[in-house]
Amino acid sequence: MTGLPRRTAAGRWNPARVFSFAKGIHNGFTDRPKWLLLPAVLLLATGCSGSRDGIAAAETAPVPAGPTIAAAGCARALSPDAEQVRTYLDQLTWGDAPGVISGQDCPQAGGICGPDAYRHYVGDLHAASGEWIGILHVDYEYTRMFDSAGLSAANAVLISHWRAGGLAAVSWSPVNPWGAGIQTQFPGADLAELLPGGGLREYWTSSLDRIARALAELREAGVVVLWRPMQEMNGDQFWWAKPKGRLQDSHEGYIRLWRDLFRYFTCEKGLDNLLWVFSPMGNQAWSAFPYPGGDFVDVVAGTSYDDRLTVLGYADFLAYGKPVGVAEYGWGFGAADGGHDNRLIIQRLREDYPRIAYWISWNSWPGFKMSLVDNLFAAELMNDPGVINRGEIAWN
Repeated sequence: MTGLPRRTAAGRWNPARVFSFAKGIHNGFTDRPKWLLLPAVLLLATGCSGSRDGIAAAETAPVPAGPTIAAAGCARALSPDAEQVRTYLDQLTWGDAPGVISGQDCPQAGGICGPDAYRHYVGDLHAASGEWIGILHVDYEYTRMFDSAGLSAANAVLISHWRAGGLAAVSWSPVNPWGAGIQTQFPGADLAELLPGGGLREYWTSSLDRIARALAELREAGVVVLWRPMQEMNGDQFWWAKPKGRLQDSHEGYIRLWRDLFRYFTCEKGLDNLLWVFSPMGNQAWSAFPYPGGDFVDVVAGTSYDDRLTVLGYADFLAYGKPVGVAEYGWGFGAADGGHDNRLIIQRLREDYPRIAYWISWNSWPGFKMSLVDNLFAAELMNDPGVINRGEIAWN
């Protein structure tokens, strides 16, 4: 079992820890039906020697080998830089590139990643550690719809981070088209209303155009974007998820909407700088992942909030054969008082989840301190030899 884990560069990872890997897989599946253990069993039975061989297939369609994808209705060709970033992330998951990229969400305080938010989450972390975060993440919407000026202000921060050697990640948590608020289930509404021919298509298209203009601004600046729209769709807190209490899997509407979004941004808007990040909640015990298909996804990065930093769904994510990350990483909600040891992040990733290419720590809010700078030993984490920070990212 030579590939578990495969990070063995000097000063980076410990020697193979098969027991720890198995323990991490077990922890993520203890509450699941036994048939869901299949991907983990196949992983441990066949090994992962730096390739996708032995990973249980999550779908029948093969993983695309290159940047040209016609499933959206046009020939998709990633920009050269986007293709290089995707290859780099792929090597962090499936190859021998050592380390895991650090990331931090910058919240909507004084705008999207306003000066005070950036100063605290990024600047104070640098002051404490001497290191700049590797991936800077923002959300283009979530609390409210920002105008072009607000989106451009956020872009300026991302462009600066990119030009200094970092990576940029953008989520889009669109405000409810039915007018019920961002975190309100759509009561009986049909996502098909947002598709071509639907009653809300004109409204939806105007939202897409506003966001596309912001993403095009990043494209013109040469920025490759880890693009994560409409995340945690297998939970129950967002309007694009299933209505609360409906436990049966009914994700056809979401998959159709994702594919239409992909087609619109790729074919109509020509946004070749986007790496599409599929980001479910990790636990399929709640609901299976509504995977749009390999042609429509570049990276799989779930979310995790847990004091033990358990990445539920780790084996499921690997089964898609894509680069794997953690798009939101936070402590459990019970005691998020700033007393957690950040060093446990790299320890957990190193020992139990060695194929994860990056993680993004979430921001803090009143009563819940999730960010790196708001918890203990941030400097030690950022200076761990297994952590890749802004000055060490090597995609080109």
